[in-house]
Amino acid sequence: VANRDGLIGVLIESDKPIVVNSGSANGSFHYGSGRDYGIDQIVGADKIGNEYVFVRGSGPDGWENILIVAHEDNTDIYVDGGLVPIATLISPGDYYLIEGGAFRGSGSDRTLFVNTSKKTFAWQGIGGTTSEANQGMFFVPPLSCQSQGEVNNIPFIDKIGTANFPGFVTI
Repeated sequence: VANRDGLIGVLIESDKPIVVNSGSANGSFHYGSGRDYGIDQIVGADKIGNEYVFVRGSGPDGWENILIVAHEDNTDIYVDGGLVPIATLISPGDYYLIEGGAFRGSGSDRTLFVNTSKKTFAWQGIGGTTSEANQGMFFVPPLSCQSQGEVNNIPFIDKIGTANFPGFVTI
């Protein structure tokens, strides 16, 4: 049981530039028996923020989840512009898992806006099918006014080679 979340929120410090990958080679956001890889590279605390938009994948609520990890004491978490926090993270490294049922909308409009009172790290568990063994996980960057610009030249977003993929892109 201690291994289930023993490293979530661990503080890593270095006096030189390093690369940090996070995730699991045999993990799950759910308690079922399905497991899969969920690995991504994270950024330093100087690049995290307090506003995030998540887009739900095609999996069930059990692993379509959002993981928020505090970087500072007493960090409140809000969803969809709410005025009352859904959770308060008391210490750095504390975390909260927002279950998949919190997503609003349907079809290609399955989104959730999450904001926090202080800067946090955020990950999303996502499923492409109804099999828990096909879930993934990735680090989510915060919304940023520095990221504004033009997205151009994305041909055939629904194809890789000759394979067609039913899905959607939200920008």
